[in-house]
Amino acid sequence: MTRSRSGGGGKKESGMRKLVYSLLVLLFTAFIFYNSSVPAVTSNNASYFLAGFAARVGELLQVHMTLPEWNHVIRKLGYFFEFLLLGSLWIGALTAYGTGRHTATGYVLLFCLLTAVADEYLQLFIPGRSGRIQDILLDFSGAFVAWLSWRVWQWSH
Repeated sequence: MTRSRSGGGGKKESGMRKLVYSLLVLLFTAFIFYNSSVPAVTSNNASYFLAGFAARVGELLQVHMTLPEWNHVIRKLGYFFEFLLLGSLWIGALTAYGTGRHTATGYVLLFCLLTAVADEYLQLFIPGRSGRIQDILLDFSGAFVAWLSWRVWQWSH
């Protein structure tokens, strides 16, 4: 009997890949919801730490912004990149499950949009936080960039 060049185990590897991506999607979604459940004062203090670092780098590069402006940029970029990663994880999960490109597109965008809406809704109940349509759009744009990058990569190969 001849073994395949891949060394066998294709089904086992595929099953493991499905499991890993499924767990990563669930854990990262929980991470997003956890971040949104932190009261605004606590969350703001954490982002001001990064904003201070960004402001020092900005001074070296002669980018003139106040610390509150840097804080705002850091927070918004954080939302964008959270959903960029979430979209990428959904792409990996759906690809692992063998979902077709067009179907995967719908699911990736739908699941990320629903997560963004749920995330903003959750924030309505957290002290100092608010749910904003602009933030849903910002979150979704991160997922959209992940999806668009995936599609461009597919078209180029």
